[in-house]
Amino acid sequence: MILAGLLALGGLILTILSLPGVWLIFLSALIVAILGDFQTITVLTLLILFSLCILSTVVDNLLLALVSKKSGASNYGALGALLGGMLGLLIANIPGMLIGPFVGAVLAEYLLAKKSFNQSLKSGWASFVGFLLGTGLKILINIGLIIFIASKAL
Repeated sequence: MILAGLLALGGLILTILSLPGVWLIFLSALIVAILGDFQTITVLTLLILFSLCILSTVVDNLLLALVSKKSGASNYGALGALLGGMLGLLIANIPGMLIGPFVGAVLAEYLLAKKSFNQSLKSGWASFVGFLLGTGLKILINIGLIIFIASKAL
């Protein structure tokens, strides 16, 4: 049970860093299910949790793309935001992860989509908002998963 708790906590930390930590959380559910002989967490419950993990994985990218598109961003802007977030995390940790999507979207829109600087800024801002909404929703889903798993483990 301690291993399951550590995996869930590690998964939440990875999620906050915009990495796919939800799968560690699912692994913790699987451990709890096995230790409880699939009585505390059933196979059907595992399938539902698996579906929620897929939703958690997709939601941030989907929201980033939807909000970016709604602002008039091109595919370059959405891709720039995604790459900017990853590079920002590698270069400057948490602040870079927050600033990276904005910078990546602005640069991609300006340099690749050949949009004006003002249009690029608008797309960058929308990508940043989409990134925050998606990451926030993903964190909430994962916290819900952890609370559910912990309630079954106790």
